[in-house]
Amino acid sequence: MVTKQRRKPTKKQIEDSKKLDLPRSDTPTYSAAVLGAIAPLQRVADNAKAKWGNRLPKLVPPALSARFAQVYDDLHAEMIGGSAVKVHEIASRLMTAWGVMEKAAMDAGHRPIDGRTGFVVDIEGRRTVCICAPDADVVGIKRDNPNWVVYSADNAARIIARDFSEDFITAALDSFPSAKVTRVKSRTELERELDDEIPF
Repeated sequence: MVTKQRRKPTKKQIEDSKKLDLPRSDTPTYSAAVLGAIAPLQRVADNAKAKWGNRLPKLVPPALSARFAQVYDDLHAEMIGGSAVKVHEIASRLMTAWGVMEKAAMDAGHRPIDGRTGFVVDIEGRRTVCICAPDADVVGIKRDNPNWVVYSADNAARIIARDFSEDFITAALDSFPSAKVTRVKSRTELERELDDEIPF
């Protein structure tokens, strides 16, 4: 009897899978069993990113950060070509690792953003945006997190209210409560010159 050997994923496949961060349940690339195995990890990662943005691995000792990245590499490789059981094992280790990293960062004197200070959103692993509470130290948060896009509450409100955005987004979310804003497209020079009432 000849057993078919499982092919290891290529380097490109692993890099492509990382672009997704951890895939959501609606991502068709992976099997339902694999997506189910990583769902608890995704919740833990989302909770950590809501407090720390994408800076947590940079606040811990290099050896811990490197090990954390290596285990994520292992996870992505198994998600592409491995079994759901192995994915579950690695995901469980990473759930523990998030807590270890958070404790290490706080032991080193770093503090997360809590709900009273503001809200942190990690946008597809490429950009971290912080919307600060009205009484938050916006300058201090920006100083401590120079790679973040930091808005005060009133500036964020003005941006949302600019042009058609407030009415349009409110109406869209009222009609489709589970919808998410994934991209905002700026008007072209010609659109601004025409000042067209139709905003898209």
